[in-house]
Amino acid sequence: MNRLNFLVFAMVILTLSPFLSVVAFTGAALITVFGGESVVLTRERKWLTGIMLIVSLWFAVHNVLPEKIGPGRVAFTDYVPLFWFFYALSLRTIHPSEIKKIFYAFLFTVPQQFFLALGEKYWHWKGRFYFPFRKMPLLDIYWGPSEVGLNVSASFFNPNILTLYAIMGAIFSLTLFFQEVKDVTGRGEKRFTKLKLLFTLITFSFSALMLIWTGSRYAWFFLMTVVLIFAWMNSNRVLKLLGIIFLAMSSLALVNLIFPISWVNEFLPSALTSKLTVFAEDRKIYYNLAWELVQKNPFWGWGIGTFPQLVAGKLWYPVLHTHSLLLQLAVEIGLPAALLSLLLLGWLIGSTTVRSLRREKETDQKDILNRGLLMVAAIIFLMQFFDLALLMTYRLNFLFWMCLAIPYANVSIFNSTERNIRKD
Repeated sequence: MNRLNFLVFAMVILTLSPFLSVVAFTGAALITVFGGESVVLTRERKWLTGIMLIVSLWFAVHNVLPEKIGPGRVAFTDYVPLFWFFYALSLRTIHPSEIKKIFYAFLFTVPQQFFLALGEKYWHWKGRFYFPFRKMPLLDIYWGPSEVGLNVSASFFNPNILTLYAIMGAIFSLTLFFQEVKDVTGRGEKRFTKLKLLFTLITFSFSALMLIWTGSRYAWFFLMTVVLIFAWMNSNRVLKLLGIIFLAMSSLALVNLIFPISWVNEFLPSALTSKLTVFAEDRKIYYNLAWELVQKNPFWGWGIGTFPQLVAGKLWYPVLHTHSLLLQLAVEIGLPAALLSLLLLGWLIGSTTVRSLRREKETDQKDILNRGLLMVAAIIFLMQFFDLALLMTYRLNFLFWMCLAIPYANVSIFNSTERNIRKD
């Protein structure tokens, strides 16, 4: 059995069957572990195993039973199973040609989602198709928002989840576009190249439009960041300079939200500051509720999934999560454990990025596909500090960890092989 087939199937079925998509992701991880090939446990891998066991045990101790799983709720299964999925999938490398197939499989779902979003926005489509059972359907296609008044959601029932999907679609599209350009200029692969380039530009446009339709006040900032990073990697000095200016202004605007400075608002464009200010005001009430709970029990936390009960009655509507990964973890497992968990994840992303760039320098070859995967992991990770949509969807959560597992496997196993060669 080939794990690539499972990963491609997980992508193709991603928007049609959450259940089958998760099963396929799990199958790919199991094949990686029990596929018959030997696995080398490096010193780093052994340390990572120990740390993940400790983290998993800490989460398990804080699990509140019976576990409540439902739309908008956070549960134990949103965390620990995904940690070990990443660990298992990263035990073996994946070839660039296989990564391309995974990317294209994902992008084939974008036109379908755009069609649903278009119908929802202009013709107010709303409904659900499932087969064969309502509770555990093999096919489950939902279109329209779960609540009246929400913006476009396509088949994800919530605009914040569609925002994640659209950001992923935009990054995958740009990654494949530049990879195809590299292939045709470097190796002369011209077969269907124009069609592939056109397809990636179309899926990028669809992803950007869906992102706009969600009404997200912060995701556009990350989309611009993505575009400028690609411009930095592949274009001239003028675009690089513009990218530095944009990122510097955006960072200053974010800092100004926490530590207001009078002259900053006069210096920065109102289009930048106004959106971030409105977004901060919308989220402030949730952040304050969460921080009050953290202050009352900072070291141990209140338990996973307890936030809705702890704040029940404080607002006129139910609040299911904190809208921030840092605050959610601090409420659930304590502030020290939350900071250590996020530092571990940040280290995985950061160290993998550094080693990936170092490998490119040693081999004198850009790994655009690896960069695209790491960009998805980094951008989605940062977005969770302003929202918590990743924990609202198992399928995109698996996809996020896959995007980190593949480059981590590629660089960690490459570095281990290099060290062994030098010893010999």
